[in-house]
Amino acid sequence: MMYRGQGQPEPRQREIDPYALVHRGGWWYSVGYCHLRQALRTFRVDRIIDLGVLDETFQTPPDFDLRTYLETEPQSHVNVRLCFVPEGAGIALDNQPYWDTFEEQADGSVVVTFAVPDLNWAASIVLSYGGWAVVLDPPELRDLVQEWATHIAELHQADNEW
Repeated sequence: MMYRGQGQPEPRQREIDPYALVHRGGWWYSVGYCHLRQALRTFRVDRIIDLGVLDETFQTPPDFDLRTYLETEPQSHVNVRLCFVPEGAGIALDNQPYWDTFEEQADGSVVVTFAVPDLNWAASIVLSYGGWAVVLDPPELRDLVQEWATHIAELHQADNEW
């Protein structure tokens, strides 16, 4: 496969023996043996640029245990807490499977929590809800959403020629 890892501007060719496909933190991953690194590795599926099937076959090692591997693999994530304003509470209600926690408030708003791999992913989610959701935590996400919203507003000014 041609794979572009995080922070790599150019994709690299990798030959892997895929052992499992897993969904974690909003992303799909292939877990398998990487012949380049000669070790087990995890590859985010959306970063695979090109994929081919080779004629060679392989056997998953009998001692490979996916659960054990995933428990020991470091996983970065950002825990997010949002408040959906009362007028947007229906959006939160309609998307309950996405939330780790869900709390209806006395004023009609809804507070939710969820985890994502990074701040950029979190900011994209928040901005997708427009003015219906407010970041409660983490503060650095609130700052990033403000920064992106300001940039978006500047790009969409009437005098901006595209």
